[in-house]
Amino acid sequence: MDISDSVRRTQPLLGTFVEIAAAGAERGDLQQVIDEAFAAVAQVHRLMSFHDPHSDVSLLNREASTRPPAPQRARNLGRILVLTAMPNGKTDANNQHAAFLSTDLPEENWPWPTSSWDWRDRFAKRLRDYTLGLLWFCQNDPELPEDFRIACSEWGFARDEFEDNGNFPRQVYVREGRRIVGEYLFTAHDALPVEKGKRAPLHRDSIAASHYSLDSHGVRKREPGRPHLDGMFSWGTMPYTIPYGVMVPKNVEGLLVPVAVSATHVGLSTLRMEPCWMALGEAAGSAAHLAVAAGVVPRQVNIGALQRELLNRGAVLIYFRDLAPGSPAFEAAEILGLRGALDEWTVQPQAPIDAAVAKAWRVALALPAEPVPAAGTTRGEYLAQLWKEWAQ
Repeated sequence: MDISDSVRRTQPLLGTFVEIAAAGAERGDLQQVIDEAFAAVAQVHRLMSFHDPHSDVSLLNREASTRPPAPQRARNLGRILVLTAMPNGKTDANNQHAAFLSTDLPEENWPWPTSSWDWRDRFAKRLRDYTLGLLWFCQNDPELPEDFRIACSEWGFARDEFEDNGNFPRQVYVREGRRIVGEYLFTAHDALPVEKGKRAPLHRDSIAASHYSLDSHGVRKREPGRPHLDGMFSWGTMPYTIPYGVMVPKNVEGLLVPVAVSATHVGLSTLRMEPCWMALGEAAGSAAHLAVAAGVVPRQVNIGALQRELLNRGAVLIYFRDLAPGSPAFEAAEILGLRGALDEWTVQPQAPIDAAVAKAWRVALALPAEPVPAAGTTRGEYLAQLWKEWAQ
């Protein structure tokens, strides 16, 4: 599968990069498919466009026009595509959740996970033809209002992108495919706060932290009996922890899977971001090294040793707002956070350490009791001391 690009900062009502989502399989029980985390699929061509009110198809590097405040009231291409401003006057176009039309091809793309590359190549051509046809429709169909057609005709492909492919993206963006059944199944609940303003459920065996909305594109072309695309939603999350078990397949030894992880359709919608996959890939590589060194299978890797190695490399296992890798207090705060002994969003490393807190931290790390910290010792200084003791 060709999957590219990284987490993007979402602008209000503008969205992210072009992605097409679908879920399901040839059988009709979509919920069963989602529960099994088997064959939810997503494809799209990622479009790079320019806005030029004095041109129609091949456009120059001009600044994109002001975006409408609400897609439902848009009288231009923003009614069909989410248009996100990029550098050099370019615009990245995505499926528009508010539209009754879509750049998606749900239902048609369900066979992707188990199909041959010959089928996938044919589907890619079908997707390209559909996308170009939709854009032509918006610019030319006489049944559409004239002002809308004129506004849409001010948009076209960037001349200096994909010059060897008619300025059209070369690859299909595959957002989701077949996944493993792992020792842990990541669901929406793992990314949602247990209470308003609180963290998502903590995973003591966390090997990465991440954060992105739960979101789904259409899984069917129409909701039964209604004109709406079926399956569209977006729901905010809080930074969460990812357990080691999502990449350890059940009943298979010697294998770690950091991309096609064990997750439901909705759970994967937040895990699928490339920075998250990079963090999981680092964890998988470190775990493989530890497994070989210890002469054990990956599922038997010592999680504490794995976490220590990852933290020494600057990995983030749990998110704190006021602490980053490189801080002397970072590693101990990460472990204490995963053990529930630092349950707030901040560590307050400059604040003085309280004797009761110091005692609780030592208990959480299974360290021997110690006299009360010296007067003037900060929380950050004490955390750095704890890490030296715990990491030995």
